[in-house]
Amino acid sequence: MPELFRSFSLGLTAACICACAPKLPPKPPTLPDLVAKRSPGVVRIEVPEGYGSGFVIDRAGLVVTGYHVIEGQAPIEVVFTEDQRAPVVQVVAWDELHDLALLKIAGPTPVAVPLGDSTRVRAGESVFTISSPFGTLDHTVTDGLVSSVRGVDDLQLFQISAPISTGSSGGPLFNQAGEVVGVTTLIVSGGQNVNFAVPAAYLKNLIAQANVGITPAQFAARTAEPAQPKSTAVAVADVSLPADVFTSCSLASQDVIVSALADAERVATPLCERGELDACLRIYHGASLGLWADTGLTDCGNLRAFLRAVSEDSQEQPPDQRVAWLRGVFVEVRTQLANLQTPEDEPITPLPAAGEKVDGASGLAGGF
Repeated sequence: MPELFRSFSLGLTAACICACAPKLPPKPPTLPDLVAKRSPGVVRIEVPEGYGSGFVIDRAGLVVTGYHVIEGQAPIEVVFTEDQRAPVVQVVAWDELHDLALLKIAGPTPVAVPLGDSTRVRAGESVFTISSPFGTLDHTVTDGLVSSVRGVDDLQLFQISAPISTGSSGGPLFNQAGEVVGVTTLIVSGGQNVNFAVPAAYLKNLIAQANVGITPAQFAARTAEPAQPKSTAVAVADVSLPADVFTSCSLASQDVIVSALADAERVATPLCERGELDACLRIYHGASLGLWADTGLTDCGNLRAFLRAVSEDSQEQPPDQRVAWLRGVFVEVRTQLANLQTPEDEPITPLPAAGEKVDGASGLAGGF
């Protein structure tokens, strides 16, 4: 009898230990697990004059991509695999300022990727991207960190260290839970792993318009730029800067701005001289946006506000006038800053001549 009681007691103790042991939290999914789960919802976007990336946000057939990927283009095709392609039947909504577009394909899709809360994203968080670099390398994965949250309110950007390449524009930026918190949009050429994504929060207005839209042909007609002769060089406009534009701007900040503007000019000048307006505009717009959103230049508030106003106001101008105006602003800002920093007897290095090859050029380039 005592033996039976002892055995029963031991069994009860063991059961109690098992029942009282704390439950370990489930292990978070690994990056390979997340990639395998999200990749089917990431697509390639093909248009007559280029390509980009995108992702499905609703199994009813809603796809997100970058505005500039499809601007002035028709037809538009969503590529899941080489054997699974779907034509876009509607451009539901678009947002040029934030470089976003929402597309609709005819049939339902088997998968969609979830949207996360981009307002909670902080510098230092791990992120990863899935995209189609060069229009051929589908489901390429890169990872990195959110280097900084730039800008405020209606014009915020995530600066990320995740490497991205031509053709990745419009692709998703995922957090560690596999939720989309951003859409890749800008790249800094030069190999420094400084790239930008638009917060996913800006998609809310587009998704709210999911029951309206126009055909790709109508969208192309509405957003196409007037034809420009490729052989015509674009002028540099004469620009007068506000008297207080450099107020309180420290020498260190001036150095950053001069370097960024000079880099942008070196990349954009050959494109402008060849009359390649779209590429030229995106470089200047990307540089303006990057400098305005750079919270490290808080002491240059007047200049940042001026650059933002220039980018926004110039959007109403014809493409050739817009390029000439932006070029003029960049040249004048850089020249005046260089004059502030250079003794009168020290010459200023001139910009490269038209068509002159520049080795190692780098700069902000928008819409890769």
